[in-house]
Amino acid sequence: MAVLSQVISGFISSLSVRSVLLSVLMVCMASYLCRQLRDSIRGKSRALIQGPPKRLIVGNTLELLSNLHRLNEYFVDLTKQYGRTFPLTLFGRPTTHVTSDPAVIEHVLKTNFLGYGKGLRFHSIFECLLGDG
Repeated sequence: MAVLSQVISGFISSLSVRSVLLSVLMVCMASYLCRQLRDSIRGKSRALIQGPPKRLIVGNTLELLSNLHRLNEYFVDLTKQYGRTFPLTLFGRPTTHVTSDPAVIEHVLKTNFLGYGKGLRFHSIFECLLGDG
């Protein structure tokens, strides 16, 4: 047991902070890429709601950035092409569903409010409109 302890402590002392950080970064990146690949595969086989095509890692980020100067018109174009509710995927974020359908908005904000996690960011943005309800 003492030999194992010495081997482990020798290994740990030989590691530099840079190599540890690089290893952690590599594990995080591999995890992220695996999740993106899994979501991409699942999205193709389970797509119930059609939306704009997304790239493997960046999703719809490039298209969104290229249309920042006409963001409202871009969303109107997407609504005309894919309907009032469609998914968008931005780099580093889970898929977001964009909707302009009053029935869906009522369902999320009123009918089944507790069924959708809103989070602190949502609360901080919409508190002035929706209150703490």
